[in-house]
Parts: sequence; structure tokens; C-alpha cells
Amino acid sequence: MGIVIFSGTTEGRRLSAYLSSKKVKHDVCVATESGELVMEPDEYAMVHVGRLDEDGIQNFLREKKSSAVIDATHPYAKVVTELLQTVCNRMGISYLRVNRECGQGKQDAECVHSYPTAEACAKVLRAESGNVFLATGSKELECYMQYPELADRIFVRVLPSIEALSLCKKAGICEKHIIAMYGPHTKEVNEALFRQYNIKHLVTKESGQTGGYQEKLEAAQATGVLLHVIERPENATGLSMRECIRQVNAICGIEGEFLPQMQMKMVGIGPGSQGHMTVSAKLALEEADYVFGAKRMLASYTGKGEQIPLYMPAEIIAKLEEIRLASSRECIKVVSLFSGDTGLYSGATKLYRELKRWGKCSSIEILPGISSFSAFAAAIGVDYQNAHLESLHGKSSDEENLQKIKTLLAQKEKTFVLLSGKDDFSVLEGLLPKDFAEEIIIGMNLSYPEQKILYTSLDRMSEQLRDIPDGLFIVLIYAGC
Repeated sequence: MGIVIFSGTTEGRRLSAYLSSKKVKHDVCVATESGELVMEPDEYAMVHVGRLDEDGIQNFLREKKSSAVIDATHPYAKVVTELLQTVCNRMGISYLRVNRECGQGKQDAECVHSYPTAEACAKVLRAESGNVFLATGSKELECYMQYPELADRIFVRVLPSIEALSLCKKAGICEKHIIAMYGPHTKEVNEALFRQYNIKHLVTKESGQTGGYQEKLEAAQATGVLLHVIERPENATGLSMRECIRQVNAICGIEGEFLPQMQMKMVGIGPGSQGHMTVSAKLALEEADYVFGAKRMLASYTGKGEQIPLYMPAEIIAKLEEIRLASSRECIKVVSLFSGDTGLYSGATKLYRELKRWGKCSSIEILPGISSFSAFAAAIGVDYQNAHLESLHGKSSDEENLQKIKTLLAQKEKTFVLLSGKDDFSVLEGLLPKDFAEEIIIGMNLSYPEQKILYTSLDRMSEQLRDIPDGLFIVLIYAGC
């Protein structure tokens, strides 16, 4: 049974990897060496490089005794798709077309202008001022370069292949205006290029999530660049990746399910305010499709991802399994929020361990944040290099932990203690020596505008805390040690 995949990049590569995982031998046809580089040939996949015309496709399928063809070429590869459909109909071969997910947010963005063809876009741009960044590949450069008033303002991003660079040269693109690099490209890379080349117009295709459409849109919005989108060809329809896998399973008589990649980032958000979050944490939140965390952590989050107020590992994993089975996306980006630093009295360690045991995340990354201890020490101007960092947060009934803190306080060791709320102050009082007379420093709402530092003593503490709202507190005892 011969399965042949005509591949662009992402979809074809993932379909090939799926078939190989099921030990199904198949052939993959790619047009260029760049397409070959993204493939992962193995004992079940044979990769063929080169463009085929109608006769070439027919001869190849006959030679391979093909029973099914999967068209996973680029959504804009209209000519190839029509050839494959024609040949498969003539030869009675099953034809499956994979339809890439469309770009998100296009309809709502004010900076977006759409065109049915590259030619229509070029005619509009010739009358506009400012540099133009073409992120549509190398095959349609001449329709833009034919206009002298536009040619000198064009910058192109293409694959670093001999074919792409040759097409740039043929079209007359200035070498200094060629950016040859492999994707995918992040929002930050796009922004940097737009600023470096003083770009005013970005031309792209409606390439979907795997083509980096969202990252281009967000970079354009951040830099004030107008986005010009070449719409997908008419009748550019097909199957989702999941439905394609189901039909392939039926053809090959195998069992399996296509499931999206799931990327998890566990993010320490610091004491609480966005100003104390690291750049990496902010970027992770901007890109997230789903954000988990306690309600108070989600309260100030304003990104595009869906907020899910869960923080226990079992609850998070159950929800991730539900999302994973229901989603049609190629890749799902998930963030789980943690107070302070992920490595210090944090639930991140337990979640990490449970996610590894679950085994269904394609990647797990921990992004540490600023701890409440360091934020508090900075706020009161003391160091904590020789201090003990302890916690009653969720541990006020842990006898072993209580005894440890009590011993430190009896020995007059410099000690920071993290509390769950006002109720923990009564626990802390019971741990202090009866003759305690040192100053106690209490931090509340650290990093927020309403941050408060209270300098008190054991005999005055209860009275001073009476009218203060509940929340998270941190206390320093024996500050002078």
C-alpha cells in the first residue's frame, strides 16, 4: 500500500512523522532542498526532492503503486494542488488535502488590508510611501519589482536556499535588501527587522499559526506597520490535520490519533505587580493560548489567552487533557502562574514532576521570577545573604516545619517568614520566645501601589494589624543579625 505525501514544510513533516511512528512506509515529495531540510527521513520515510509536472506526478505515482496521496503543500500552491487532483482523479487514487488553520485576529485588526492576489496588492503599494517588507516567499517578486516607483523600497525575507536567492537576483532585488533566514520568526524578531529597515508596509499571506501569521500581525501592531494580506486562493479547502489522520488510519488499517504539541511554561510572576515581572514572563503571557493560576494572579492578566482559575497539579493536568483532545491546533501554548520565584516555596516543582509523569507535553520550561523575600529585603534596605528563608504559607499545621522555625527564633537567627494571611500571625506569635523584645518588620502588598511596611513589636503587633485587610504577608525577625 503506497502512501505519498506532497509536502510543504510543517504539515507534511508532521504527517510523515506520524506514519513513521505507526511503522507505515511512505514517500515524501518536496519541491526544494529547503523542504528536504525540515524533513526527518527514517527507515519508513523516503524523501524525494524536485518539482514535478503533470506527467512527472503520474509516472511517480504509478511507479510507487500509490493508493493514496496526501496534499500537504502550502495553502497557496494552487497549481500543484490542481495537478495532484487531476492526476489522482484520472488514476483512481484517494486524494486527501490538508487545510492549514487560518490566521487569528485578521478581521479585528485595523492595520490589516486584504487582497485577492499579489498583483492587486502591488498596484496599491506603488501609490503608497515608505519601505515595503515582503514575507511572501520568492516566487512572486517580479509582480512587485515591475513598478520602478516601488522596486527601490522593497525588502524581502526568503529562505537561505540557492533557488530563493536566484529568484531574488532574477527579480532585481538589491542584495542589501535580501534577508535570508529560516523561520519560524517570533514577534520580537519581526519587530526588530521592521525597525531596522524602517518598514511601513508588511506583505504576507494568510499563512495560519504554523506560518507565523499571528506573530507578524502582533509585530505590525506594535510598530505601526500596515499589514497587507494576500488572501488564500478560492476553494482552498480541505481536511483538518486530525480528520486527515483519521482517514489515513482507515486507508492503512491502523489505529491512532493526531494530537497537538503542547508547550508548557511555568512562570514566576514575582510579588504580584506586572512591573516586577521578568521580560521572559511577559513574553510567555503574550504568546499563551491558555493561562492557569489562582484568581488573584489572573486578575491583572490582559493577554489573548483563555484564563483558567486552576492551580492544583491534578486539576491542571485534567484540564490540559481535555484541551488536548478537543483542540484542532498544531501547537498549544500554556502558561501556569506562580507567585514569587518558581524555585522557592513554590508549587512549580510539584507541577513539573506531575507533568513529566503525565508525559504529554512536547516541552516544559520554568521561568523564575523575583521572590517575595528579595522584594521585601530590597524594600526595607537589608540583605538576606545570611538569613533563613522560611514559610508558613500552607504549612501552618506542619509540626516539623513549625519546630524548625521555632528553633531558629530561639537561637536569634535572622529569619524571613512568609505567611498565608493574618491568621498565621497567631501561629507566629506562638513560635517566638516569651521574652521576645526585638523589632518585627512586616511587609504587605509588596510591589503594588498600596505596598505597606510596618515596623512593630510583639506586644503591639495584634493591635496594629487589626484594621489591615487580609492578604499575603512576609515578616523579618532579628533584622539586625
